Amino acid sequence: MTVDISTIQKDYLTLSELDKVRESAQKINFEDRKYNQVSHFWNLLKKLDDLAIVNDILYFEEDAKIIFGEDLKQETKKRDGYLHRIYKNQLQEESDEELGQTKCMLEKLSYPSLVASHIKPFIKSNDDEAYDPNNGLLLSRNMDILFDQGYISFEDNGKIIYSNKLTDDVKEHLDNYSLDSMFINEKRIKYFRYHRKNVFKKSA
Repeated sequence: MTVDISTIQKDYLTLSELDKVRESAQKINFEDRKYNQVSHFWNLLKKLDDLAIVNDILYFEEDAKIIFGEDLKQETKKRDGYLHRIYKNQLQEESDEELGQTKCMLEKLSYPSLVASHIKPFIKSNDDEAYDPNNGLLLSRNMDILFDQGYISFEDNGKIIYSNKLTDDVKEHLDNYSLDSMFINEKRIKYFRYHRKNVFKKSA
């Protein structure tokens, strides 16, 4: 959306070119400034054959079925864009207040793009839980993937626990981190217990 493809002679962007465009878009907060246009683009993608969007991530439908099972309708739930924006803003404000800047709550690094990661998955949450900031953590994309897919979880005190599916080098890297007490409250602990029981991949 930030590139006029008609000016590109080869009619496509290479991976390195695409990375540069993405970095540029992140620097100018393109997604926040062009929220309506981005939402419209997502709606167009949803109508294309062989594509599936699950939890705001675009997949080829074949890959999505491998990950989520054959019945994708059970794994999709329409988000209220306005309420989700409020939900993410609340997590950003919490991070900013506690860390002095909007940062990943786990790594404490100010990435250009952070994810409002649900603890109890959005598709499993009722309307109150889905937009409850206590049912969320502001995470980097790497941490979000590990948490969302159940490769890591948290004890009630914020200590990271690892799935046996993680390699030793990743575990060693993650040993440097834990979720500080400033981000732990009774409601989050309740969601952590759900995550450990229903999302966390305990065994190999």
